[in-house]
Amino acid sequence: MFEFFILNMSVIPDWYTIATFALLGGIIGSFLNVVAYRMHTGASLSGRSRCFSCGKVLSPWELVPFFSWLLQKGQCRDCGARIPIRDFLVESLTGAMFVWVLLTSDTALGLGLNLILVSLIVLVFIYDLVHMIIPDELVLLLLFLGLGNLLYIWLQVGSWELITSHVYAALVTVGILGSLWLVSHGRWIGLGDVKLILPLGLFLNISEAMSMVMLSFWIGALVGVMLLIYPKAVYLYKRYTLGSVAKSARYFTMKSEIPFAPFILVAFWLVYLYDINVFDLFTYTI
Repeated sequence: MFEFFILNMSVIPDWYTIATFALLGGIIGSFLNVVAYRMHTGASLSGRSRCFSCGKVLSPWELVPFFSWLLQKGQCRDCGARIPIRDFLVESLTGAMFVWVLLTSDTALGLGLNLILVSLIVLVFIYDLVHMIIPDELVLLLLFLGLGNLLYIWLQVGSWELITSHVYAALVTVGILGSLWLVSHGRWIGLGDVKLILPLGLFLNISEAMSMVMLSFWIGALVGVMLLIYPKAVYLYKRYTLGSVAKSARYFTMKSEIPFAPFILVAFWLVYLYDINVFDLFTYTI
């Protein structure tokens, strides 16, 4: 398994490799969580982590991915304040995604590209959920990675036709979301979502890109309906993940704003991993 990764890789048990990548993903996820909450807030990214309630500087033993939150039962050891479950969820999600990338990558270069892609996806996902905006620098990083993916395709298969199909997919998806943004004057979709779809499209062909767009709307619609049925879910989400709840945003209504980037990213990851083609679904049902 993955002889390219370490010399004599065959002597290392698969479980050890998987556990290593899961832990690495947890560490990266913990860092991404900090970046998402400090970026553009004036807080230093290099500052020590503290309890949001009592201000105590957390020790290394209180920052171990996965285990610290579980062993402390989601509470500060000093003041007993609730530690948002978002820390545990982000670490677990990133760890699981790192393992999945390990199991599905065929080359060292592909593994590296996909690990960086996972990290950026998680960061944009969290940032948009918290701040309702997508920083341009994160989109640029994804764009550079997307161009790197095109170079990787060229090195692997040397097909200009395949590269052109990926560029075409990116432009078409930007055209679709851009049209929605123009027609609605930004009410239906944000400009940040239009920017985000461009680099993501570089990783997909045209049918996959269109599937990503359709899936993102379906997922968004499903979540919206669920929130209308159970509007208190917004309150519970903010309470247990953000640690505080503004009175003006406790319940979901028809006028509530929902960040769309998380739906795009979930749809992208499903299509990217599983080669989902919604048009095949239509053909099958017909």
